[in-house]
Amino acid sequence: QGWSLYFCGLWLLVTLIPFDAFYATRQAQVSATLDGISVPAVEIQSIKQALGLSPYYTDTSYCNPSRITEVFVNLIFLLKLVGVLPWFALLFPVIAGFVLQLAAGH
Repeated sequence: QGWSLYFCGLWLLVTLIPFDAFYATRQAQVSATLDGISVPAVEIQSIKQALGLSPYYTDTSYCNPSRITEVFVNLIFLLKLVGVLPWFALLFPVIAGFVLQLAAGH
């Protein structure tokens, strides 16, 4: 049981690091490969522009302009919670795994 909790903690850590990098830089880096061949950045940029996508998570152009401030504040608050709370959740499986491993040794 302790090892499974360690695995869950490791899995959570591996998913937290990219999200925090995304949150800290305020944008996502987009890359693509097709059959092992890297797609040029110019092609990716033209596809993003054609689809109207943005790598910035604070781009709220999809919102109703009259509610953009309300949605923007709620989005930032939600992203802060999603960025901070899982770090606390990471502590619990690690501590519980340690306690279980310690108890199994006695």
